[in-house]
Amino acid sequence: MNEFRFSYSVARVCPFYRHISKKWWFLNLTLMLSSILIMVRSIVRLVEFVEGYDGFIISHEYFIYVFDAVPMLLAAIVFIVGSFFGNIFTTITECQSLKP
Repeated sequence: MNEFRFSYSVARVCPFYRHISKKWWFLNLTLMLSSILIMVRSIVRLVEFVEGYDGFIISHEYFIYVFDAVPMLLAAIVFIVGSFFGNIFTTITECQSLKP
C-alpha cells in the first residue's frame, strides 16, 4: 500500500519522475504486483486459520494450489522478470549520472 502512495505522490509532485528512468517505474510495478499476490495468499490463509482444522478451505486441496501455490509462483515470476527489465544496478548508475 505504501508503494501505491509513493508512486502516486511522486508522480503528482514531480512529473519528471517518469522521465528519469523507466526502470524505477518498472521496479515499483514489480513491488506492487508481487505485494498484491502475497496479500491474496495471506487473506486466504487467514480465512483458512479462522475456519479451523475442519473448515472448507483446508479440507479441499485445490484451494491450497490455487490460492497458496499459484500466487507465490506468480510473485516469484514477477520478481524474476522485474529484476531482468528493472535492473537496480543500472538504475542507480543512471540516476547518479543525472546529479549536477
